Amino acid sequence: MNTMKHLLIIFFSFAFLQIQAQEYPTVKTIKLNSKELNQEREIFIYTPSYYDENIYEKYNVVFVFDSQNKSYFDLAHSALFFANENDTNNPHIVIGIPALWNEDPDNFYNRNSDFLPKPKHDTQNWFYGQANFENFFNFIDKELIPYVNDNYRTLPSRVFIGHSLSASFVLKAFITNPDISKGYFVISPNIIYDKERLVNEVSNLKANKLNKFIYFSHVEEDDGFVLSNSGVKKIENKLKTVTHFEIDSLSNKKHHSTFLPSLVNGYTKYFKFLKKKGFYEPKPIKITVKVPNKDNEVYISGNHKALGNYQDGKIKLKRRSDFIREIELNIPSPSYIRFTGGPDKTEAIMKSIDLQELISFPIDIQTEREYEFEIIDWKK
Repeated sequence: MNTMKHLLIIFFSFAFLQIQAQEYPTVKTIKLNSKELNQEREIFIYTPSYYDENIYEKYNVVFVFDSQNKSYFDLAHSALFFANENDTNNPHIVIGIPALWNEDPDNFYNRNSDFLPKPKHDTQNWFYGQANFENFFNFIDKELIPYVNDNYRTLPSRVFIGHSLSASFVLKAFITNPDISKGYFVISPNIIYDKERLVNEVSNLKANKLNKFIYFSHVEEDDGFVLSNSGVKKIENKLKTVTHFEIDSLSNKKHHSTFLPSLVNGYTKYFKFLKKKGFYEPKPIKITVKVPNKDNEVYISGNHKALGNYQDGKIKLKRRSDFIREIELNIPSPSYIRFTGGPDKTEAIMKSIDLQELISFPIDIQTEREYEFEIIDWKK
């Protein structure tokens, strides 16, 4: 392959990544009728660029609570692109869960109703609303997560993000069932409600060293309404024995302004946690390709050394039968591949994959290890 052609492929491959990183995603609003809540709930769903075209890619999912403040939702999906050194493209599905506001005095409902449990020590009052934590948790666990998994191509790793009372919900969700998510972002939570109930519940957890990630940030509150320093220390000391725990004290921020720096810090530390756990390490895969003609040779290239660093004609698939070519590789995540007929030959036209705008396409190696493709023709 001549040098100029090689440079052009690298250039357009890089351009593809940049195009995919631009703000051409989709955000749609749906409404779910929840049996757990006996309510209709509005949900925001963000899908990244080329989601419909990249049919062989699956996505981790971020759930953002308190998304009636839509800035939280918008920041959560926008910041992803800047937070992961292992994958500069870093596409995710992001789900925004707005709180419900119902002013009907006979059925008053607000965000506190979603996030707070029935108090054990305090007298239930306006602050607790309907104290509907259990039903809201079940809505997330039994209705929303299954809906997302059934209707979108998802990976099993999830992140929950909450601020203030929704951060309290995220922490209590971990206490209730740590397997509901992989990562928990607890940003400036209220930990003193119901006589520091969250602090006591964390203190009673068993030291298990779970394979979960918790990011906890806090600020110095003006009146102690949200935090107590002794409570924060108890949570820190305990959760370090329970799972992977990161904590930030943002002394130069206020309760409201802590969201953005905490979001960036949380993402950065979460993706480093995934790297440490081997998420981006090479994994063995097998690729089978059906060809249109018996004499077709097929070469694979892509964005890693094991894929030839986009050098077409370097890595040839083995002939298994007249119309089947195969190869076994160890490649890391993320992986982008393409097929050609050789170093100076034409690009494959794939069944079900439209590469008119894309020079390569992503595959998910986290959950899929065997792939079958079909070449229906070759570009002229």
